[in-house]
Amino acid sequence: MKASFFAGILLGLVVAVGAARFYPWVDHPRSASLTTVLHNGGRVEEFVIRFPVDRIASVGGTEMGLRGSAYPAGISLPDEIASEPVLVEHFKLRDRDGDVIGIAARHSTIAEDEASSAWALTIPSRGTMRLVGAAEPGALDRALAEEGRTAGESWSGELELGVASADAGAGSVAGGSHEFAGLTGTYEENWLISGVSQAGELRGTIMLNTTSEFPQ
Repeated sequence: MKASFFAGILLGLVVAVGAARFYPWVDHPRSASLTTVLHNGGRVEEFVIRFPVDRIASVGGTEMGLRGSAYPAGISLPDEIASEPVLVEHFKLRDRDGDVIGIAARHSTIAEDEASSAWALTIPSRGTMRLVGAAEPGALDRALAEEGRTAGESWSGELELGVASADAGAGSVAGGSHEFAGLTGTYEENWLISGVSQAGELRGTIMLNTTSEFPQ
């Protein structure tokens, strides 16, 4: 049940975000891939998302905490899934140099008491990389509370949170399309938060560090 539900939203995510790549009215220039080749034949590539400037849209239930607040204000989940513990987020995606290279979309859900998330990183003329990992919805809010943040009040400081990391359990690179088809490996997702506005808007950075290779 959980697998079917999650596979469905991931498929919809990839189709929706990746469709623009194949529409004939645009010939997308290929952005350079800033990858580091490892001695074992694998490769490392880092991606960056900045809050709030890279946030395109997000919406989720109250159980998702700060991450679930609607942006832009007034948007809502479809009636079919509005009662489910689901979080939908879309961002601009940057390379490690800070240049915008594509779109990142993440769907998170809690099913059978297990929190999971699926990323689709779509880069024009390169394809879509899929990531599957953790999404414990209350971790960010709890970490901020431990740093002294009070709900309804602004906060500033330095918070580093490993959402998918060596300590928390790294996520999986689950292939993708075109350049990323067949890739397997792991990724780490780290949040570097420097502030929260009184309205609950985050300021900071998401770092996605992928280590992957093509099967022999």
